[in-house]
Amino acid sequence: MKSAQVLSELNEQKGRSFQLVQKLAGSQGGSYEIAEGAGRAVMKWWPDPSRAERTRRAASVIEAARAHGWPTPEWLLIGVLSTGWPYVVQAFVEGKAIDRIGVREVEAVIAANDAQANVRVEGAFDWANATESAVTGVTPWRDALQDFSTAGRDLVTDCRDLIREAGAVDLPRRDIVHGDYSPANILWDPVDDGVVFVDAETIGVGTRVIDLADLLRSAYVYGAAPDAKALLTREAAAIDGVQVLAWCAVGAVYGNMAWSIEHSPPNETAAKCDSLFPLIRMLRATLASDC
Repeated sequence: MKSAQVLSELNEQKGRSFQLVQKLAGSQGGSYEIAEGAGRAVMKWWPDPSRAERTRRAASVIEAARAHGWPTPEWLLIGVLSTGWPYVVQAFVEGKAIDRIGVREVEAVIAANDAQANVRVEGAFDWANATESAVTGVTPWRDALQDFSTAGRDLVTDCRDLIREAGAVDLPRRDIVHGDYSPANILWDPVDDGVVFVDAETIGVGTRVIDLADLLRSAYVYGAAPDAKALLTREAAAIDGVQVLAWCAVGAVYGNMAWSIEHSPPNETAAKCDSLFPLIRMLRATLASDC
């Protein structure tokens, strides 16, 4: 089903008259700008009927998060196509994906991340459980990394050593979790001089450290400045402790490396793997100094 067909069915379902403007690139890739009169919006859909229920649940979490001051676009419409594929229409926001992870960007993300605190929504996707399952090998992500290469196996060994040193934890489930704090999903808002989080259909509950740990992973993969990495580590550890940060970071490493193994060229995945050894070494040192 093409975008024009999706929009036609959406208009028929909702009694609207949206027109297709363009496919969005970069930060909102896979989404389409649409317009109705002077109003601009963004349409996104997923060719996967199994995502319909999670998308429906995400809508209530988005609403609760926005009411708590979390900067993310409003979801205007949500529905399911005749194919069973879910779709959403969200408000259009100006902004450009952050192209560097510097101190200014980290400070803005931390300030926005604070708005995710203590916004528990019943029935939301459980990111704490997903992270614990990734770390303990319930999901296939750890095995995928271990089987990728010798370096992948060594990285898993280092991650398992970090988790052993951190000890068992029960990740909190009191916060909103975006679920994908990749730089591409963080727009810089030139009006408010802050950040806006997009592609939030992955939203759920857990500890907001899960998101900061994911950004910390990106900081090592993309070569952020040392002071930005140090600030992000310090602020993330202050929320629930270094042990929780360690678990969240390992979960982010396993999840994102498994995705890269499946979707990226092997040489890019290998480079990402190599960039993450310093992250795990840093967390082991931080954990040791905290004891």
